[in-house]
Amino acid sequence: MDVTQAIKSRKSVRSFLDKKVEKETLTSILEMARIAPSFFNYQNWRFVVIQNIQTKRKLVNDAKSPSFVAESPIVIVGCGKPFESITSSDNSSYIIDTTIALNHVTLAAVQFGLGSCWINIFDEKKVKEILDIPEEIRVVALLSLGYPKDVSVSEKKRKTMSQLIKFEKW
Repeated sequence: MDVTQAIKSRKSVRSFLDKKVEKETLTSILEMARIAPSFFNYQNWRFVVIQNIQTKRKLVNDAKSPSFVAESPIVIVGCGKPFESITSSDNSSYIIDTTIALNHVTLAAVQFGLGSCWINIFDEKKVKEILDIPEEIRVVALLSLGYPKDVSVSEKKRKTMSQLIKFEKW
């Protein structure tokens, strides 16, 4: 599968088969995140990979994550360290760097027939408590991962290029 095909067929998956993701597959997908680019090559993202059902249920019940989090075979918690990635414009790049690495996961997952869903609904303090994440580390996003129940690919509604892209000036 080429990158264009992966991008076009990738969709948010919130309903998963009760099927374990093979260790080799997970390792291959996480390798794609490991080699993602980052600001000054700091590689300041860290992932917590959750497969334990009790932990996933805590993320739903205590950290206010969506209910499908408990049903997904894997939840990847993308974290970053803010003070390792300050740019010259005083913007911390940990959010961008972590997001790039997680996006590598979403696209690599498609190659293996897996689906994923970005999750930005959670209580960060509770997630950090549940997973023993150090105080100085920020939770950027959660990502569900597994074999989708529905494998059909429907046409995505998208704005036109002219609505989204400007050349030279706004």
